[in-house]
Amino acid sequence: MNNAPTGGDDFYAPRAPVFNPGNNRPFEVPRTEAVPRRVGRNPVTTLLTWAVVLTLGAIGAKYGYPVVMEKVHAKEIQAVSADLAGVAAGQTSYFKLNGSYGSDFDALSMPKTVSQVTVVGVTAVGYCLRGRSVTGDVVLYYTPAQGVSDKACG
Repeated sequence: MNNAPTGGDDFYAPRAPVFNPGNNRPFEVPRTEAVPRRVGRNPVTTLLTWAVVLTLGAIGAKYGYPVVMEKVHAKEIQAVSADLAGVAAGQTSYFKLNGSYGSDFDALSMPKTVSQVTVVGVTAVGYCLRGRSVTGDVVLYYTPAQGVSDKACG
């Protein structure tokens, strides 16, 4: 009994069973047309993808973060300025009713402000208010003579 492959070296020629006891070449596996597929991901592609992600993240942190923080800071300045203007209007009303300015925030009988507004000083002709943002990063002052400013008064 001859278990050698028949039909020559033709790819589609019939072959003997691979592990037949009479097979002279038991480890010869017939060729297939399927190309073996790679297992897992291509490490070069993965490395390049992470490089692009990290580069975009660094660009966003370098240029995007300062812009966002400037906008947040501008909103804090706007909020403190608005609170100081509101308390200044309260001081004007208090002066019209009592003939003098209020010496503290509670004397003005005003609702609480978003910012921390305190009366720094009161004289017969004016007053000084200090407003501090919730985060404490913005401190502004208000006097009737100079309005809202970052320069300390009183």
